[in-house]
Amino acid sequence: MARKSLAFPFLTGLMLFCFAATALAQTASLHPKTVTSPGITLSYPDVLLPKNAGATTAINEEIQKLMEYVLVEFGKEDPTEFTGELSWEATRNDKGLVSLLFTQFTYFQGAAHPGTWLYARTFSEEDGALLALKDLFLPDSDWEKALDERMSSMIRQKQENGEITAMLEDFRGVGATVDQFYLTDDALVLFWEDGDYTPHCDGTPTFSIPLTTLTEHLKPDLLR
Repeated sequence: MARKSLAFPFLTGLMLFCFAATALAQTASLHPKTVTSPGITLSYPDVLLPKNAGATTAINEEIQKLMEYVLVEFGKEDPTEFTGELSWEATRNDKGLVSLLFTQFTYFQGAAHPGTWLYARTFSEEDGALLALKDLFLPDSDWEKALDERMSSMIRQKQENGEITAMLEDFRGVGATVDQFYLTDDALVLFWEDGDYTPHCDGTPTFSIPLTTLTEHLKPDLLR
């Protein structure tokens, strides 16, 4: 009986493994764009997923909605007394997710400090869906309680080290700020806006929670 060659199955398996590894490694291409007008500069990414036109369109439409909102807000001000800028960075771009952080700076003549606001958008590369905080977690995993406990602890720490000078009201829980988050490679970062809970001089506090501390709550594909 002729001996069966193991070479073909081995090579086939190797090719499939390499193809799968390449697919997992693929990330969105982000191309910087800028819009300017008197006193205003907006920077944002044009996202391209070469093999997924539908997701590309959906993500860019959401980004354009944010740009239009910021332009409308900036347009309410007198350009001779106001300067507005919007910058961006990709805080995570892998494993089927694109997380973008936009930072808005505004300055009025005579103001003691510029104003800073954060906008964050996290998308699925599979279909371009804009993800809410709950979409990151397993159903019925008590994730809100876990985040509230971690946030309360970090707020106390920031008060002790002087990063937070005062709380204008008690923290209402993550349920009140479900869209104020972004992902990095190893953390979930929550934030609130300038003046929400803390005075303007405190800026925009951010709270970085390591993903490894949320393993029993997070969907497994979010972990590296």
